[in-house]
Amino acid sequence: MSKKVKVRVPATITDIGPGFNSLSLAVGLYNYITIEETTKPGFFVTNLNEAVKLPSDENNAIVSVVKDFLIGKLNYKLKHGGIHITNDFHVPLNRGLNSLAVAVVGALIASSVFADAEIYSEELLSLMRCYQSSPQNFAATVIGGFVITSPVDESFVAHRIEFPEHLKMTLIIPEYDISVGDPSRLMAHKISMKDAVFNISRAALLISALCQKNFKLLNLAMEDKLHQPFLRRKIPGAEEISIIAKTCDNLGITMCGNGATILIFHTQSCDTVIKRIERAYMAHKIKSRAVTVELDDRGGGLFDE
Repeated sequence: MSKKVKVRVPATITDIGPGFNSLSLAVGLYNYITIEETTKPGFFVTNLNEAVKLPSDENNAIVSVVKDFLIGKLNYKLKHGGIHITNDFHVPLNRGLNSLAVAVVGALIASSVFADAEIYSEELLSLMRCYQSSPQNFAATVIGGFVITSPVDESFVAHRIEFPEHLKMTLIIPEYDISVGDPSRLMAHKISMKDAVFNISRAALLISALCQKNFKLLNLAMEDKLHQPFLRRKIPGAEEISIIAKTCDNLGITMCGNGATILIFHTQSCDTVIKRIERAYMAHKIKSRAVTVELDDRGGGLFDE
C-alpha cells in the first residue's frame, strides 16, 4: 500500500478590530492537504472545491512548498516514483481568511509526517517565516485559539489568550473575489499620535473585554483607525457596513484581514444585523452567505477520515 498522509488546517482571521498585524484567531472552516506516493514519477496535484482556482500543475503553491520542504529540506527519498497532492479547500480564497497561507501550514505538517520527521509548534512557527512574512497570517492556524503576535527583533512571539466560551461568531462571506492584496499599500505612511493612541487603547480594551467577558465593550473595542478605513475605500459595501457596525450594541463587527469577509462577535441571535450586512453587499450586486463558526483551539494536524 502506498504511503498517504492527510492533514486538516483551520482558517485564520487576522487584523481583528484594531489589531492590525497582531490579533488573529483560528476558526472551524478547514482546508485539507493530502500527500501520497504514486508509481508515476513526478509531482501531481488535484484541486477540489475552493482550490480549483489554483494552478493544476507544478506552479501550484502547495506543490512548490512540498517539493521545497519534503524533498529539499527533509531530504526525503521517493520509493515509488512520485507524489500526488490533493488540495481540498473549504476556506474561500481571496476573502480575508488566509486560505492559501493556512494551506502552506498544512503542507509543512503533512510533509513532516510523511517523512517521519516530527515537527513541533515552535519549530513550525519559525519555519513558516520562510514561506509567509507575516506571523499573524499563520500563528493561529499552527497553535489554535485567539493569538497575539508581536515582533521581537527579526523574530516574533505568539501568545494565546483564553477566548470566551459563550461568545459566538458569524462570518458574512461575499461570493466574490474582492481581496485587495497587501493592505499596507493602502494605508497612510505616517499616522498621528492621536490615531496611534486610539488604536492602542482600543486593542487593550478588546483584550480586556474578551478576558473579562465584558461583551458590552465589544462594539467600542473593535473600532480601528489604522487599517480598516483605508481598506473600506476599496471594498464595495464596506462603508455602509461600518455604519451598521456603529449602531449595534453588544456586538463586535470587523472586516477579516485584507478581504471582505465580515466577522461578528455576538452572544444572542443577530439575524437582523446579518440581513442588513447582506443587503449592503447586495446593493453592489455582491451575493453573500452567513456562516456560524466556532473557535478552533487545536490548530492544524493529522486528519483521520
